[in-house]
Amino acid sequence: MFQPAQRIRPTRVLLGAATASSAIVAFRYWERKSKHCSIHHSFEDSLYQSITWDVLRIVSSFARKRHDEDCRHFDKIQRDFLTQQLRKNKDTAYGKDFDFESILKQNDIVKAFRKSQPVTRYNHYAPYVERICQDEHNVMNADGERMLAATSGTSHGRNKIPSTAATGSVFFSRGILVVFHVLYEKMPSFFQELQRSCKLAFASHFQYTPSGKLKIGANSSGPNDRGFKRLLPLYSTPIIEAYQIPHDEKAAMYVHALFALLDENLGMVEGNFVTLPFRLFGLIQTAGLALARDIEMGRLAPEIVARIGDEAKVEAIEKAIGGPHPERAHEIRAAIDGGPKGLARRLWPHLKLVLCTASGSVFQPYAKSMQEGGVLDSDKGVIPIYSTVYAASEGLVGIALDPQPNGQSLFCLVPRALFYEFLPMDRNDHNDLSTVLAHELEQDKDYEMVITNLSGLYRYRLGDVVRFKGYYMDHAPLVEFQYRIGQLLNLRGEKTCEPQLAAAIRDVDHELKKNGSRGVIEYTSIQNDEKSSCRYTIVLEVDGPTGMPARSLQKRMDEALCKSNAVYATWRKKGAIQPCEVRLVPQGSFEKLRSLRIDEGTSPQQLKTSRLLRRKEHIDLLLAESRAE
Repeated sequence: MFQPAQRIRPTRVLLGAATASSAIVAFRYWERKSKHCSIHHSFEDSLYQSITWDVLRIVSSFARKRHDEDCRHFDKIQRDFLTQQLRKNKDTAYGKDFDFESILKQNDIVKAFRKSQPVTRYNHYAPYVERICQDEHNVMNADGERMLAATSGTSHGRNKIPSTAATGSVFFSRGILVVFHVLYEKMPSFFQELQRSCKLAFASHFQYTPSGKLKIGANSSGPNDRGFKRLLPLYSTPIIEAYQIPHDEKAAMYVHALFALLDENLGMVEGNFVTLPFRLFGLIQTAGLALARDIEMGRLAPEIVARIGDEAKVEAIEKAIGGPHPERAHEIRAAIDGGPKGLARRLWPHLKLVLCTASGSVFQPYAKSMQEGGVLDSDKGVIPIYSTVYAASEGLVGIALDPQPNGQSLFCLVPRALFYEFLPMDRNDHNDLSTVLAHELEQDKDYEMVITNLSGLYRYRLGDVVRFKGYYMDHAPLVEFQYRIGQLLNLRGEKTCEPQLAAAIRDVDHELKKNGSRGVIEYTSIQNDEKSSCRYTIVLEVDGPTGMPARSLQKRMDEALCKSNAVYATWRKKGAIQPCEVRLVPQGSFEKLRSLRIDEGTSPQQLKTSRLLRRKEHIDLLLAESRAE
């Protein structure tokens, strides 16, 4: 379960579970069956889930205690982590090139490391990664790589990040187990009542190195993982064939929606990012009657059969549907007839939570649209959205020890996952790459994360900007994610970041709604730095007519940008930046962009909406759809 950025193998913690008393489990099964247990659970499934939750509950309690103890000694653990990485990889090609041996001879290894090693970006490692692609061993990691993790490409191109077995192991033992403990404390009834989760996972598309020995692709947990089949009793989508629908996210999401709707006692919806639950609920609203028809008939509609294009998979899916369900179809139609607000609670009266990353300006609009008068809002209260894991292709970064129900979280940095340094965002000289350590952070200041990880990256600029909010156990930093450096609009040093652009869009959205529009569906930006047209282009997808003259909309957008960023306003006043341009695109244009990015190899589980387009093919697609305002 959960929304990991690395592969999870929770079955390891089930060793020894067979010794559990079947009589006790049988009692629990019948006790819980009378509550809100998944209606499709067999006794065997319930037995498996009950043992899984009980074992994880015990193991996660130890993991939390271990995490807290590490946080009390954060600085020492960090020194030990760095020393171990340098010692392990000192004889690799990279370790020899950067003389790790000499660093290890110094009394203060942390000081020597920071003095001798450069602050790096991906291009620094590209030649070494190419050698790994050519099957050269001992290049960056003495233990070797298990894969090359392709980044999502939201900010720039798709980088290939080495990933080791230790990366996944630490993600599970230091991340997921602690998160399980947090969630059990927050929402015990979900685990006690044997409810299933709608796991929004999709088939990944992998490339391989020339020899075929090393795969390249998303390292998110998914159906290609070894052991994923063993988790199926926990999920509403019950068979592996339903997860293996390649190259068609819409058909795969349709099948997930169908199985989720079948289970009236569904307990959780989970995905890597909040955009996936948002898309699930959007699909149910637009295609709900078709889904109800398929559930009523007990088979897939011909158009979905054609899109899946695999007779054996269709047969397996239809067998798993279990025949016609006319009563459930009637309930679904009645729920949809009630409108968007409160839809989730009408479909699933016992839905406990949505689990996904929803922190930060990129994701919060989706969370708010669902919770504030949307599908998760009802007379019985708002269904919570919990963000629990902060992770990237480079590794586990932090975990939320007290996630808030609106999707916002403070993340506690994990002492044994990375070695952390911080680059102050308010430094006067941005060529100055002097970093500070965890104990030197200042309250409410913003920093770019600089990390040394478990797979051969050293003093690497992660590209994430976080705000320091305090310490856990007096030593482990608590941070709030702000934005990605690669998503900064920056023509004249004004540095309009994602939260500032989001604030400007909210102002314009409010103005549009005042004028009768249904508001902004999606947006992005383009940076034009030619002297003759030094300006931002804001691309908007609006629900229905704008209700405003083109010139008024463009003027309002520029005023909103000036309001959100005083430095932008200064450059506008001086005439160094021209008034922004607004381009409107028809509904569905951002879906076309999403499809293009998936075709390029980005996994749906990785995909984030880019608020600043840089790739020419992405810009060309939207501009071809647009009209200038």
